Order: sequence, then structure tokens, then C-alpha cells
Amino acid sequence: FRELFALTPEHVRAQGHLNNITLMEAITMNTTIIPTLAAPRFETLKPTLFAGLVERYDCQSPAGIPGQWQRFQPYLGNISNQAGQDAFGVCYNFDEDGFFDYMCAVEVRDAADLPKEFQSLQTTMQKYVVFRHEDHVASIRATMSAIWSEWFPTSGYQAAKAPTLERYGPEFNGMTGTGGFEIWIAIES
Repeated sequence: FRELFALTPEHVRAQGHLNNITLMEAITMNTTIIPTLAAPRFETLKPTLFAGLVERYDCQSPAGIPGQWQRFQPYLGNISNQAGQDAFGVCYNFDEDGFFDYMCAVEVRDAADLPKEFQSLQTTMQKYVVFRHEDHVASIRATMSAIWSEWFPTSGYQAAKAPTLERYGPEFNGMTGTGGFEIWIAIES
């Protein structure tokens, strides 16, 4: 509690209000409404080095990801060798039991002088199909469901075994979860 809010629970109870701490409402992430996807674009991503905080999740319950982003937030703009201003959610190391690694990351020029709790991930040149997600970040699972259940089966493309990316540009507001972002899914050439 102290780590997240810089106060002890006793101090908060004694002050009798929550005005000086930032609370985030719990968001239920579900896939009940399948959105209509806009036409995607295709990009080739150069070899990229990502660095950030990594946690392992079950595909069926990735509820810890917003908290992971909260822990990563203080690092944004303060990472040595950062390339660009975009933040990335990098999904990789999927296994047959439905688990994957999720990295809250930025692109870096090299892995020198990174915080000790960071990991890095080097990707190779890869072709991607890119979908724009305009709704609140909580509806990302619905968009992913539409991509996999509607777009891929009719597209003629096959997914490649490479990281899936969420690209959060300057238009995305991490405090409100709005502003839109992109979902990059690797495809076979």
C-alpha cells in the first residue's frame, strides 16, 4: 500500500479522506461485444530492442496488466537510451497452457544502464498487420477476439511466431485509458 500511495493505511484512515491519493477504478475486461474492425494497414518493423517490466499471465485472466503499467509509469521519459516517445505492451513467450509474458516497455538503442528490475527483448525484422483500437483500453480483449475470430479466418494471412505489440503513442492517455492505440500482430510474409 505504501509503495503505491506513499502513505500507510493507518495514515489514510486517520486523515478521513482519499483526496490526496490516486485511485483507479477496477475495470472488467470482457469480450461480450465484438467490435467492427476498421481496415488494417501493413508495416514491416525493423529489428527493435524493447526494455521494461515483465510479468507472466494466463490468457484467461490478465487482470494484473493495469497494475503493471502503474508500476512502469514513473519510468516513462526517464529511461536512458530510450528511442522515441511511444510505450509498448509486448506479448511473447506464449505456451500451450495459455500463459504468456507481458512487457510494459519502450524502445531503447541499447540495454546499457537500464534499471535493475528491467528485462530487454530483441526482435528481428518482421511484417505486421496493424489494427487501430479507438475505444477504452478495457475493451482490448474484444478487439483481439474480433481480429482472431473474424479478420484472420477471412484474410488469407497466417500469424507468425513473433511478439504481438500494443503501441501507445502520445495520443493515448494512460490515466484515463482513452485516446486510442495500435495492435500489431506478426504475420508470415
